Amino acid sequence: MKTEDTRQRPIGIKVLAILYWSVSVGLLGYFSGMFIIPFFGVGRAGAVPLDFEGMLFFYFFLVCGFVFPIALAIVAFGLWSGRRWARSGTVTLSLANLAFGWFAFAYGLWGGIHNGFFISILLLDTPIQLAIIYYMFTPTAKRYLR
Repeated sequence: MKTEDTRQRPIGIKVLAILYWSVSVGLLGYFSGMFIIPFFGVGRAGAVPLDFEGMLFFYFFLVCGFVFPIALAIVAFGLWSGRRWARSGTVTLSLANLAFGWFAFAYGLWGGIHNGFFISILLLDTPIQLAIIYYMFTPTAKRYLR
């Protein structure tokens, strides 16, 4: 008699887990390189390094930038292994992604409404995140993530 769980992993769960894992690795690499950015200006003629408040602001967002990819990796593991908490983690991360994107757009963190690239990414990301949230409430996802 088998003691292992023999549930079949749905294709949507596989895709999300692989996508979350790859985005997590990419973002961790990206934010790792950003640790040295404030120090590029040090010692160069005419370059002004960040002041203390600027450094605090920069590193605060950098630390936040590490939390999101680590959460993505944890949720990717939960999705792949069929953990119950992975469903709520996926919905939470999708809602956080939507909230941050629209907050950044509203307050002009990425160049305001004149930055066409950011607007197109936001308009593409919004339906994708809503589709992910919808998928997490389908019977297929609920059955696997129980």
